[in-house]
Amino acid sequence: MERQLSRLYSDLKHRLTNLNADMMAAESHGVLCARFCLEGTPDADSWVREVLGQQEPGNLQAGESEQFLAQVYAQTSASFLEAMDEFEMLLPDDDEALTERTRALADWCSGFVAGLGLGGLQADNLLEGEVGEATQDLIEITRMDDDVEENESNEMAYTEVMEYVRVAVMTIGLSLRNPDHGQVLHS
Repeated sequence: MERQLSRLYSDLKHRLTNLNADMMAAESHGVLCARFCLEGTPDADSWVREVLGQQEPGNLQAGESEQFLAQVYAQTSASFLEAMDEFEMLLPDDDEALTERTRALADWCSGFVAGLGLGGLQADNLLEGEVGEATQDLIEITRMDDDVEENESNEMAYTEVMEYVRVAVMTIGLSLRNPDHGQVLHS
């Protein structure tokens, strides 16, 4: 599968850093994906405001970043609503250092878990089962050590964890859309 969103990562990271935005690239996409899982089709403008935070009126950089975030939203929407098995995370390209990719994956998971909470899903509403287990695993991944040596073994481990996160998010998303599939209660 071609990773289209990875091409957007470095540009979005640069834009959000320059704006001193409230969220960074991977984290903001994790929040968005959680909202897709919970809401089906979340409000794009609301998500953009959450990501950018308070910006000065008329700030051209903020306006351009809003348009860029709209592009990220549209691509994410397509993967969630059309073919969730094609879902991909907004993460650095494989050419980036393993340390940066590992940190971004942990940030993505942090954003996703936070997004579940922001979306109204309470921790005590997750019952035992695959959804609760997947969420707990994502929480553990947020604590992942990003000071990793560049070698084939660590590359393989990163790829496995990234694929696990993808599957965990699909499991959570499908369960929240169809509560009979998993054991989840909405607040």
